[in-house]
Amino acid sequence: MSAILIVLVLLFIGIALALTNRKRISTTTYLPEPRPLVPGSLFDPPSAKIIAEMDAEKLQAELFARARNGDASVLHEAQINPALYHEVLTALLTHSSDVTALAAYVLRHVELRSNAQLAQAFIKHWDISPNRSALASMLHLAALSDNADVYWLAVEVAKQAWDEGRLPQVSPKELAAAIEAEYWLMEPEARSSGTGYVLKRFVANVRRDLSDATKQSGSATN
Repeated sequence: MSAILIVLVLLFIGIALALTNRKRISTTTYLPEPRPLVPGSLFDPPSAKIIAEMDAEKLQAELFARARNGDASVLHEAQINPALYHEVLTALLTHSSDVTALAAYVLRHVELRSNAQLAQAFIKHWDISPNRSALASMLHLAALSDNADVYWLAVEVAKQAWDEGRLPQVSPKELAAAIEAEYWLMEPEARSSGTGYVLKRFVANVRRDLSDATKQSGSATN
């Protein structure tokens, strides 16, 4: 009888343990295993931004290489970026043995601008042997540099050459008209700057001096 009781007790204990384990299993929440990170491949295609930067660097390198070889046509392609245009034009000037040829190329293409370096180089070249035929070109390049200081220099050099009698074929009226006409080719920002305001007064004074010279010349003729 005691043996039967012992067996029954053990049976009840086993059933109770089994029910407890089943309940524990059914109430346990398992989190999903994290997905492994897939590292980027070294051979993935570059982004559009990287491609654009690479293309820009390649284009600049090509433009500067052509500029060093004296290919002035690079100026048309460099126009998309004013800073790049300035650098390419300076590179052309640096590697050019004939400043007049580069100046003539810029003057032939109305869409192109000058810069301070080219204008100053041409002013210096013109001042060595002032002449009527290149006077307008010298003032024009200075105006296209959009630099008030450079245009001031061009006017000052032209006026000095005239005062010294090195422009005998240019009348004071013609010189005044050329200075006035080219002045307005400068960009408004250059003319309205602090230096631009002083330049305007300087040009007005030069024109007044030339006007007085014209009157004196007329009086002497009469």
